[in-house]
Amino acid sequence: MGPTTWGRRRGADEVGLIAGVILVSTGVILFVMLPVLRGDWAAMGRSDAEVTEVDARKQAALRGLRDAEYDLGSGKIDQEDYQVIKSELARQALEAMREESAGGHAADEGTPTDGAAKPSKGYKSAKGSASDSDRLEAEIERVRKGMAEGRTCSECGHLNVKKSRFCTSCGGRLGEVATAAVNPVSA
Repeated sequence: MGPTTWGRRRGADEVGLIAGVILVSTGVILFVMLPVLRGDWAAMGRSDAEVTEVDARKQAALRGLRDAEYDLGSGKIDQEDYQVIKSELARQALEAMREESAGGHAADEGTPTDGAAKPSKGYKSAKGSASDSDRLEAEIERVRKGMAEGRTCSECGHLNVKKSRFCTSCGGRLGEVATAAVNPVSA
């Protein structure tokens, strides 16, 4: 074996090695990129990964109440408009809370609700000490407390665990709440 044979053989081995590295690298890149190419996405934050329609309507109504309070506090709307908006959004939030306490089946199955859903075991009836408006006020207070602690997301209204820096629902940064927004003008 002369130097020429050794040189050719070595070159052939290098080409095979380079081809193998390219094939393995291409395989790894395709494996990593496959979910992106298929359009798959990963759920972030929620263990159930799906928000029910009832929960979404409740959160939307509560965000609307919060926004109406901000608008009243900043002078964008007057007291009369605020009362109209508040009563409508409170009605929507209470309806969603009733459906939620009944299991959320009425809205999911497309059956109309008449507001006569029975409250769950955790809540007393209207004859008891905790009425629907008390439950709504408690929910609003929970959101306000979360905002004061910097746990409620200003983007989506999701209440996060303590010491969270980002929202587990939408990924927004937490803790950037103005002090006027925490205690808006009450009606």
